Amino acid sequence: MIHHRGTEEGLEQNNGGTKEEFAVEADLLENKSKIFRFPSNLRRIGAERDYIAPRTVAIGPYYHREPELQAMEEVKRKAVNYFFQESAQEREATYQKIIPIARKARNYYADTHVLDGIPEDEFASIMFIDGCFLVQFIDYMIRASAETSWFASMIQPYMIGITRDMMLLENQIPWPVIKFFTALRPLMMGQIIGFVTSCLGGRILSKGSFVLDIDQDYQPSHLLCLTRSCIVGRKRAMDAPFFPDETVQAYTSAMELAEMGIKLKPTNNTQLSAMNIVEDSFFFATLSLPPLSLDSIGACWLVNMAAFEMWTETSWTDDCSINSYLAVMSLLMSQEDDIGELRARRIIQGLSNHRALEFFDGLEPGLCPGRAYYRLIIGLAEYKHKRRVWIAIYRFLYNHIRTIIKVVSVVGVLVGIFTDIMANDTTATTPARVRQLQLSKNVATRDINVQDTVINIGGNWEELRPDVRMQQIKSKIHRFPSSLRRFGTEGDYIVPRTVALGPCYNGKPELQAMEEVKSAVVGYFFLELGVSQQATYERFKPIAREARVYYADTKVLEGIPDDEFTAMMFADGCFLVQYMDHMINLRGETSWLRSMFHAHYLGIERDMLLLENQIPWPVIEFFTGLREPSLLGDIIIYMFASLGTSLSKEHLFLDINRSYRPPHLLGLLVFYLVGSGKQVLEIPTSNKASRGRPGFSGALSVIESFHISEKQPLQEMQVTTSAAELKEMGIKLKASKTMQLSDIGITEEGPLIANLSIPPWSMHSVQACWLVNMAAFEICTATGFNDEYHVNSYICIISLLMNQEEDVHELRVKHILQSFFGNKQTLEFIKGMAPNLSPGPAYGRFIAELAAYKHRRRLRIAIYRFFYNNAKTVAAVLPIIGVLVGIFKTVLSLEQKQQ
Repeated sequence: MIHHRGTEEGLEQNNGGTKEEFAVEADLLENKSKIFRFPSNLRRIGAERDYIAPRTVAIGPYYHREPELQAMEEVKRKAVNYFFQESAQEREATYQKIIPIARKARNYYADTHVLDGIPEDEFASIMFIDGCFLVQFIDYMIRASAETSWFASMIQPYMIGITRDMMLLENQIPWPVIKFFTALRPLMMGQIIGFVTSCLGGRILSKGSFVLDIDQDYQPSHLLCLTRSCIVGRKRAMDAPFFPDETVQAYTSAMELAEMGIKLKPTNNTQLSAMNIVEDSFFFATLSLPPLSLDSIGACWLVNMAAFEMWTETSWTDDCSINSYLAVMSLLMSQEDDIGELRARRIIQGLSNHRALEFFDGLEPGLCPGRAYYRLIIGLAEYKHKRRVWIAIYRFLYNHIRTIIKVVSVVGVLVGIFTDIMANDTTATTPARVRQLQLSKNVATRDINVQDTVINIGGNWEELRPDVRMQQIKSKIHRFPSSLRRFGTEGDYIVPRTVALGPCYNGKPELQAMEEVKSAVVGYFFLELGVSQQATYERFKPIAREARVYYADTKVLEGIPDDEFTAMMFADGCFLVQYMDHMINLRGETSWLRSMFHAHYLGIERDMLLLENQIPWPVIEFFTGLREPSLLGDIIIYMFASLGTSLSKEHLFLDINRSYRPPHLLGLLVFYLVGSGKQVLEIPTSNKASRGRPGFSGALSVIESFHISEKQPLQEMQVTTSAAELKEMGIKLKASKTMQLSDIGITEEGPLIANLSIPPWSMHSVQACWLVNMAAFEICTATGFNDEYHVNSYICIISLLMNQEEDVHELRVKHILQSFFGNKQTLEFIKGMAPNLSPGPAYGRFIAELAAYKHRRRLRIAIYRFFYNNAKTVAAVLPIIGVLVGIFKTVLSLEQKQQ
């Protein structure tokens, strides 16, 4: 049982011993309950890979005053109001109760310099707000009930960022604060442990069923401490005094273990301390390692748990399970082939081979492994010494198996020829004998290509408005969500480069050149239209007043008066509609307008679908109504064609859902792309010109028979796979006939074969930018776990199929990805984005369907996989069998003749 209790309680339980022993125990207990800074030996790798500082929310005093995190302070205060259901009296009474707890909590922080500038009342306020917010978030994640719909809509855009930041070592609050608020909710310890393990599933641990070896009365020092305990379990009893000998080293790798006859095997126990080596027979042994399913957020958590362990596991008698496990994994990885071997054995999943190798190589020098590591290293060294002769024999066979097959084949053929010659000398030639000789010659002259043979061996309190409607969330123009902001900033997917649309980037100096172009386009728009620009502007003013409330970031509008905002909407809306009309119809506009648009069209197309560069839909609707009523359908077709398919309007049949009013142009594209409307967009199969190109269909390919209930959460159905693994299972990848991202499903085509249909995507620079912004829009407008998240789910499914560049190539061959990017660049793009997304029920249904298929056809899959992986071996062995059969028949014939 793990007990990290306070110093006084720990001393009360010790009834014997000297004062010096009391002092040592007090120091150890106090050290284990502290909230530390990141240790120096891991700080460099932590800073380089952004594993230390929070990105979204500050919890505790260390990052409380960081400017980039202040936006979440308002959200936290709203969460406090929601927690107390707007009861100011109850809130104030609770605050008075937290003050004495906050005084004790102050002693938990090891870095006292940060606390010097924070008075006690401000610190108590921090503990009150952060503790209340964290417990409210955990409660929402556990229950996800319908009554939390308002809180869901507020917290959903930040959910991934909060999930990441709440497990950072320097972003913790003491457990007594969390315990105080969980008692108010109430939340049981078992529920919190369940929440922690659900977070670990798919991020660090690859198994769905967790073996929790932790006491329900356990009192951790903070949430990260509890998380570590869930994947480490109880401390082992001391079996013997242990002191590592620095002379005992085992330099090895996964591929070297395969050469030695040591098979890698995932343990049934997900606790990272479960590592051991067991001898199976003369030639074989098994090294059991806990399986690891790691994404970028899980990697961040793992590094922070290792950092926490360095402060609390302070003796050679400690296992240091996290550090030891990471050190063992790093030991087994020296090249990408090693990661491929670990992946094939289901020990590591998630990160691509290249990123996994970089992660472990960079982490290894800063680790402090303990007994668990040295125990395994010594066991491995002893095995190598005791079995050195058998290992040498096995290694020879393993490394020369192709040569052995070649020699055996040639010897078999020569023996057959020699036997035939002897038979000719001793027997007369008969018609049957002639046929037999001809068979032997055919076998002898057969070309056996051994090179292709592969043998597989192995604060102000802001009152909450209860009348906030969910539709307002969906109709707003949001800022980029914090969970994707870092990825968006690094990839330049947020800020416009060519043209500013709307107020967010209107005054950006490098975009001012396009403002003059906008004015000229407005003049041309009304010149061609033949109506008064001034009269139209007067009619537009009420539309602009309505459009002002669409922007979620009201601070952007504070310095913009109504008349300036109206002029901005008028110019931007007119410019955008004129541009799309030109690109759709390609009329004979003036050469100046045509040259201007074509000189900047890639930049305009990129910028017009950025989340923060949108103008409200009523503005676009107003100007499309002036141009022509049917322009809306043409705009949808134009955007679909811009996704990478060169389709003419004659090949599309469009039934638009006229009742749907999107918030902006990006929302319109997402609506039709995910198949949420009543539209039918398809290409006639009889059209030869369009054959091989992705088309459109409004059919929703969803698996309604798979229902994810609260008793069977998504994390318990995690399926780790890749394009290469699906190929081994007999599942063929196939591009869907539609581009709608909901059109994903598995269809069985025989006893051994199935098809996985996935909508194709064109991965060019503009389309990649659109994809990121569509995912960001979906995160911002979601109001709960029931939202489908089709874009997020689609990206996560594509990421699930990619572990290495060969998987990207397979998707490219199957025309699922049509990309100007290289395989490596595509892999880095998808793998870098996916961990920051929020996959929804659409992703869950796919996982459930794939898991059900693998379970239902597990025997057939095993048979197919054997023949798939050993096809060349079977092809090499069959000629040998044929030769042996020929020899046997020849010998039998000779014996019959002699008789």
